[in-house]
Amino acid sequence: MGKMKEHVMRLEEHFWHLAAQTVSGCENVEDYLSEMSEYKQFMPLLDDDEFTELVVDSFNHYWEEKGHA
Repeated sequence: MGKMKEHVMRLEEHFWHLAAQTVSGCENVEDYLSEMSEYKQFMPLLDDDEFTELVVDSFNHYWEEKGHA
């Protein structure tokens, strides 16, 4: 695996670690998106729309699994 791909994968892992720590403290998707936007640099391959969709989906998935959907 190339060094650049490894680097991007590490960035994405870090992003998801931060997301897991953040999501439970956000009461709504707008708060979560605002919080996670601070870490957008860890997802360099996504444009703004893709990033927003990913974050919204992860928020919804988390709360669906918790039974709060």
